[in-house]
Amino acid sequence: MKRINTVEVLLAGNRVGELVASRQGTYFAYDPQWVAEGFNL
Repeated sequence: MKRINTVEVLLAGNRVGELVASRQGTYFAYDPQWVAEGFNL
């Protein structure tokens, strides 16, 4: 079985960011284009 370390996060087909698991912990990084376009909560 292949180990998964990275998950691409999408919302309505648009890339929001990337979830990464490492020995230091689990981190989320927003996609630069997503941040530039903005998103109303």
